[in-house]
Amino acid sequence: MTKAIIEKQVGIKKATPEKQATLGFVFGIISILSFVSLYDYDPGSFHSSPPTQNSPLLGQVGLSLASNILGIFGISAWLLPWLFGTLSFLSFRKTQNKEKLSKFLTIALSIFSICILANIRDVQIREDGKSSLFNPNIYVHGAGGSVGAFIYSGQPISSQPEEQVGGFFRLWLGSLGATMLALCILFFCLSIHFSFSPFQFFLTRIKIWKDLSKQNRAEISEETQTKEPKEKNVPDEVEVSNKEDKKKKWKLPWNSDDGEDDLLFGDV
Repeated sequence: MTKAIIEKQVGIKKATPEKQATLGFVFGIISILSFVSLYDYDPGSFHSSPPTQNSPLLGQVGLSLASNILGIFGISAWLLPWLFGTLSFLSFRKTQNKEKLSKFLTIALSIFSICILANIRDVQIREDGKSSLFNPNIYVHGAGGSVGAFIYSGQPISSQPEEQVGGFFRLWLGSLGATMLALCILFFCLSIHFSFSPFQFFLTRIKIWKDLSKQNRAEISEETQTKEPKEKNVPDEVEVSNKEDKKKKWKLPWNSDDGEDDLLFGDV
């Protein structure tokens, strides 16, 4: 059974080049618009009509778009242009739907985990009586947005616990458990997105370390083998020198060398 027949039976439809180009164009426009709206967002202009100071580049549409995505995702909203830009690039590149889905899910889960981490940190700072690290007029639902607040602290973030909705992670996992889970998700997603295998990396490093240790052991064994014959020859040389010293000690006067003078009969 050929691949075409299988795809026909399963119902798999390949996107035409025109459809892929259209999707790439749409995703690219969304990426650019979201980035421009975030970059040009001013909360003072959003609550005034007509807008104060300089007019926004995208007008009230850009202000509404930025206000909503910042309120929903918090600081993770800045990853949305990356998300749609990646989808646009993959569409123009004519990649398979499986790869597109993988890239989309890894970025989406990264945004999800950053929302949780930002909300955890924001709640800890608020509980200490300090002001938030980010402008509350821009991030109206906290640094983690509504997503992070609903998952961890409860929404709305500034209200009393009995008035909040959500907060499941804080109840069941606590700050440490939620932080560890979010970090694991973030690390796992980024490693898949950038085709980086952490396990393969550590296994390669361990293999290199083992090879180096084996090489060092081989060099040490060779050095010891070369030193052993020299050490064995040293006692023989010492014995020879001791025998010569003994001969010199038992040497009689009439066996002295010709060049030496006799102390008793030298003048006779």
